[in-house]
Amino acid sequence: RDSKNHTGLYYDIDDMAVSHFVRDERRMAQIWKRSLERLSNHVSNQGTFPHEVATGSAQCEHYQMVTLQGWWTLARLFSNAMGETLWTAEREALCRVSEHMIPFWRDRDDCDGGSGSSSSSSLLEKQPPRRDDRRWWPLVVDTMRNCPASEHKRLRWREWMSEESRNVPTNLYNMPRIFEGDTGIAPFWNLGLKVKKTAARTPTTAAAAAAAVDYKDP
Repeated sequence: RDSKNHTGLYYDIDDMAVSHFVRDERRMAQIWKRSLERLSNHVSNQGTFPHEVATGSAQCEHYQMVTLQGWWTLARLFSNAMGETLWTAEREALCRVSEHMIPFWRDRDDCDGGSGSSSSSSLLEKQPPRRDDRRWWPLVVDTMRNCPASEHKRLRWREWMSEESRNVPTNLYNMPRIFEGDTGIAPFWNLGLKVKKTAARTPTTAAAAAAAVDYKDP
């Protein structure tokens, strides 16, 4: 619980889920207060996670994604259980860090150090798993649904990202429902999310498709 990185965050997620299940309102209020303090300490003024792995780590992108995913999962729990909006708390820290971290919006380098592989100088160092950058897609959806400043931003794929993440679906139900491994993404994460009904249209390019996304509630 006292860990300053994503470990403490995921403790709060488990604690909140169980407390909501047993309808312990006092406990939920305590978790809300603790999470606000954690969010304030976890996100820097620049929109980064200073307590997560440093740039250049073999799994830096993984920890960026799993941490941001944890915050959006916790935000959904608070919204469903208490009607609280975590994404507006602490000067919109969650929106700020999402817009800064998600590479579809900000042209930044791969923080895994380029190849994402471990150094060949150490035979004992474990080779990191292949990264699936489609894991950014649910984060794009959550951010666009809850952070007005990101609603009309254009999505751009970066060349260092995994190939399967290139074409972001314009419909969130065309995104994977289940992500394998330790992603922090709940199974069937998009189940029940509403989307606007829009006139049929067929984007002619990947860039046009990315610009046409609409994940907001009707």
